[in-house]
Amino acid sequence: MSDAKILFMGALWTDELQRAATEKPCTNAWIETEILDLLRYFSLFRHPLTQAELYKLLPDGISETATRYALRKMEITGALLHVEDFYLLATDDTQIIRKRLSGEARAAHLLPKAIQAGRFIGKFPFVQFVGISGSLSKHYADDNTDFDFFIITANNTLWICRTLLHLVKKLSFLVGRQHWLCMNYFVDEHHLCLEEQNIYTRIELSTLIPVHNVSVYKTFLLRNQRNLTNIQHLAVDFEGALAYSPAGKDKLHLHWKPLNLLLMRLTDWKWRRKWKRKGYPMEDYDTAFKTTPYVSKNHPKNYQKKILAQLQHS
Repeated sequence: MSDAKILFMGALWTDELQRAATEKPCTNAWIETEILDLLRYFSLFRHPLTQAELYKLLPDGISETATRYALRKMEITGALLHVEDFYLLATDDTQIIRKRLSGEARAAHLLPKAIQAGRFIGKFPFVQFVGISGSLSKHYADDNTDFDFFIITANNTLWICRTLLHLVKKLSFLVGRQHWLCMNYFVDEHHLCLEEQNIYTRIELSTLIPVHNVSVYKTFLLRNQRNLTNIQHLAVDFEGALAYSPAGKDKLHLHWKPLNLLLMRLTDWKWRRKWKRKGYPMEDYDTAFKTTPYVSKNHPKNYQKKILAQLQHS
């Protein structure tokens, strides 16, 4: 094993030990709290969950047997509803199950097209990984669903890559396919650990559907395992992650760095002017439109802030 791989694995073991030191004891009350937190989260989207989906998102210390037991107990006590194969809050309208089933059928129709679009994106220069995010990654779609993509780029090329892809998106307007190329989150391969660590990013990471370069996807998950307290429930074989190590990649593509930074500054200047003119609350700008050499996030609706605020007051 190379020195880079040894260092890489050492970092992963360090993360695992730190997580183990802070894990909560696996009590019935804790399991029920975790289940309710997930149901509250998805209730905001009027989206009930199956037992398998709940287990996938629950912390690693919770077994499938413990999950089944807790769900049965909570159903008996009226803490939640169990209708058909779905679990939802006791206060939820059971009609959301019809909505979910309808959305699943539409997603099944759209997902192959989204995968095709993602693989198309993966053919562009500097693209290291493409994953489907947003509602489609939860296997739900409605009449207004876009194809949302999370993209990892080669080091020192994020803004070059983003600019190229968005030039292509402008052309997609000519054929009415602009909603197939919603590329709203880019990360540099040398900065794979997301700064935001909360339930929103944990669920987005857990439901991401890889469509280009699975090895990078596995490494990406491992780099975010402090937030991914459910990483063992994702049923991902992480052996392939060793085929892709970000060690030493900070020196790659250095000749592109000046152009990359120039495009970043130009894009930021353009965005700030645009959204200030539209009356966007500029105190939220840096969160909704994160713009650094290694991250580009374009989330005008700032769902993360809204969802976390609603959960805090629920």
